[in-house]
Amino acid sequence: QLTISKDFFLKHLNIFNSYKANLKKIKLITIHLHANYNSLISNDKKSILFIKKLNKFSKDLGNVFGYCVHPDNVETYEIIVKLKNKKSYLAIEVTDLKSKSGNSFKQINLLLNKYKYLGLVLDTSHIKDIKEKFKEEPSFLNYCKYFYKRIVEIQISSNENNYKKNLFFNNFKTDHSLMCTSKKKVFNELMKMPYFKKLNL
Repeated sequence: QLTISKDFFLKHLNIFNSYKANLKKIKLITIHLHANYNSLISNDKKSILFIKKLNKFSKDLGNVFGYCVHPDNVETYEIIVKLKNKKSYLAIEVTDLKSKSGNSFKQINLLLNKYKYLGLVLDTSHIKDIKEKFKEEPSFLNYCKYFYKRIVEIQISSNENNYKKNLFFNNFKTDHSLMCTSKKKVFNELMKMPYFKKLNL
């Protein structure tokens, strides 16, 4: 997964381009789109340029098979739909409680009903945290059962900091770690559902 922020990408496009040769060596890549709250992905010139440049960047790589974005980073979905093609999906992610939107079943369901071309990315720790605070929200398993036809990716994560010291830099803090870094086992539910076998986990 390659995380790309709109403003950072446009500002440092030359650096991204300098990594193309190395990125092409990776079999498959997903791109996680980000934007600042004061510079959302919308119908403005900067966003249009961002999608245009990102599309060219992805086509040059030739191994991008999906895009994921937090709903609170998008103001106009008609702009990002241009990233979707026969080789790559475009999906929204169920966000965490710190996000301004996209962290409730109602919001996710509304977006998926409105934009039929969107897939869905489930993040296990996000859903777990939401469920713990709001008991009426669906569990991870219920999300799977309700949206299974739209799910394209599952980010298996823990809401703890399981990264070893000095992996990134001293005093690195996070409440979001890859599940494989913890002592916990991957959700057994995933193994029981045949339609997950072809998903990006």
